[in-house]
Amino acid sequence: MIKRTLALAVFTLGSTFAQAQQWPTKPIRFVVPFAPVILLARVPNILAVAPDVPAKTLQELVALAKAKPDTLTYGSAGNGSSGHLAMEYFMAESAIKMIHVPYKGTGPMLQDMLGGRVSATFTGAQGTNRCR
Repeated sequence: MIKRTLALAVFTLGSTFAQAQQWPTKPIRFVVPFAPVILLARVPNILAVAPDVPAKTLQELVALAKAKPDTLTYGSAGNGSSGHLAMEYFMAESAIKMIHVPYKGTGPMLQDMLGGRVSATFTGAQGTNRCR
């Protein structure tokens, strides 16, 4: 009797590559044995800003961050998460600096953002259905 194992690997390439960069002394050869078979889902990221942040547009947020570098904070669902990488890319492209506050998941991070403990976040659109 032949036994076969079917493995479903669900991961984002961004966070996987970021983790490889975090531990350069541990070589990870994850791309070689895997080949993509199907695109399972796409989840857009949106930029959400806490209600107490005076910026109401993207341009105002960039101007505020440039005027006060390293004073604004942003939350993410954890180091290497898609929100973390999206914000790092946004900061690099906008030439701004914000302080990263990693959380253990999207829920606690959104609660703190709505409570004003972090200034902004990039998160999946599905996580913001209760944000107004």
